[in-house]
Amino acid sequence: MLATGLPATATAAHLPVAWVGLDALEALGLIATGLLAARGDRRHALAAAATATLLAVDVGSGASGGVNSYASQIPKRPTRRSIIVTAS
Repeated sequence: MLATGLPATATAAHLPVAWVGLDALEALGLIATGLLAARGDRRHALAAAATATLLAVDVGSGASGGVNSYASQIPKRPTRRSIIVTAS
């Protein structure tokens, strides 16, 4: 029943805002981890674990070809073989 009632595609109107929020949380987590570690506070491990989880979510969503896929936007450096093949 549920499978037939769901739309074929899902749209997210506020997806860019969600990515900015995720990036902001990652930055805050890194700052908090650094400050706690510099003070010698043992809670830095908790902040590091939470930040690592956020970073894994960010990487995981980009690796699947989502909106935040930075790897697909980086131009590939041509290899020597591709230059030789292209030149001939």
